[in-house]
Amino acid sequence: MPSSIMKPLVLAFLLSASLSICAAEPAGSPGYYDLLKRWATRPIAEIQADADRGDPVAQFYYGKLLVTGRSVARDQERGLALIRRAAAQDNAEAMAELGERHLRGDGLPENPDEALRLARASAARSNAAGLHLLGTLQATGIGMPADAGAALKIYQQAAAAGSPVAMRTIARAHLEGRHGLKPDAAEANRWYLRAAEAGYPKAMNAYGYSLLTGRGIAADRDAAVKWFLRTASAGDSDGLRNMAGKVEVEPRVLLQAWRDAARFGDAEAQYHLARLLASGEAEPQGPEETPHRLLQAAAEGEHVEAALMLGDRYRWGYGGPRDLVAASRWFLHGASFVGDLGDESAKRRISSASQDPADPGGLNNWFREGDWKARRTGRNDAALADVMDRYLRAATGRDADAMREIARFYQRGIHAPVDPVEAAAWLLRARQANPAATAAEAETALRSLSPAQQQQANDRVRHLIKRTL
Repeated sequence: MPSSIMKPLVLAFLLSASLSICAAEPAGSPGYYDLLKRWATRPIAEIQADADRGDPVAQFYYGKLLVTGRSVARDQERGLALIRRAAAQDNAEAMAELGERHLRGDGLPENPDEALRLARASAARSNAAGLHLLGTLQATGIGMPADAGAALKIYQQAAAAGSPVAMRTIARAHLEGRHGLKPDAAEANRWYLRAAEAGYPKAMNAYGYSLLTGRGIAADRDAAVKWFLRTASAGDSDGLRNMAGKVEVEPRVLLQAWRDAARFGDAEAQYHLARLLASGEAEPQGPEETPHRLLQAAAEGEHVEAALMLGDRYRWGYGGPRDLVAASRWFLHGASFVGDLGDESAKRRISSASQDPADPGGLNNWFREGDWKARRTGRNDAALADVMDRYLRAATGRDADAMREIARFYQRGIHAPVDPVEAAAWLLRARQANPAATAAEAETALRSLSPAQQQQANDRVRHLIKRTL
């Protein structure tokens, strides 16, 4: 038989073999997005109680909430333990979740072989998420020969089984001309809409973007805004970022959208809401809604800027007492992430203290040969407090140049979140310490602010005086 005929037959046989026990297995476990719809109004305490009693569906779902921080405090270790327990009871959705995490090395050791084993086990139980993972492995050639056409067929099976993630994957394939398809934005939008209506936030955002820009569909800004806001209510802030600077939305509606996404564990939304609260642009909706709590939740979700801003708050005593050990922990937590504001930003924050005349170069020594990376995960609070104490002595000394440097941090958003009011406050404090050197900069900074912001800057100076005397 010619090899051109033989290859598709072999691939078809392998796929059918991997799914051959479907008829003998019970129907696939409920998908995560199906559960989100069915249990949207169900009390979390009830779901937790069912998980504690050993129900595998509740174990998977509650574990997923814990891992993502959706509607509950984030606890990845406990969440993954529950998902493992569900998988051990043959919950195919839990198997697919563990397989995805082994593939990416997300919370579990990177292990492509285990990802493939779990994908096959889940797919064999007719699970849509397992089928999608199997398609991803086929497309990328992990554990089997890479074959875009075969992968597309598996994605289509996953979509038919109800996977909104697979629907979005197919939409992207049509949009970008992947997996043997020709670029077709109109067909992509049909798939995006299916996935969006099935509850997948990233598809809602993509469909909203198409409506906003007229990508393969008639532009409709009002409809786009509705989808972007719906994305936020589903726990994803991507749509809100897509709207920024492009469409006008009533501030009250936009604030509620950020709150919705934050409540469901979106780290960017938690960070954004924390900044609004810290600046006084939003009022808390209860004693639990504080900048500290929101920043901590975002930082635990690996949001670098949130970790560094939280470190600054502890460092200067914003919103509570100064706590040098807590400040150091959050700076180092931020440093452990990969990204533009990761290692180097936190390193610069601390190493700038090498200008401390009492300990020249002391903190630069701390960073030699990667020693700081070992310390970031250690529990030597005394050492961390000592490092931060030396840093604070240098940064909070009555040195106008140091104060100007801190102001520049806030102006540029390099070492800290952009905050022109905070920058102006530091320049006003520097003017008090050395009027001749910093008066012009302080006046320029003030002129760039609104009258209300100028008052905020002057109010903050009073707090800075207490810290820098």
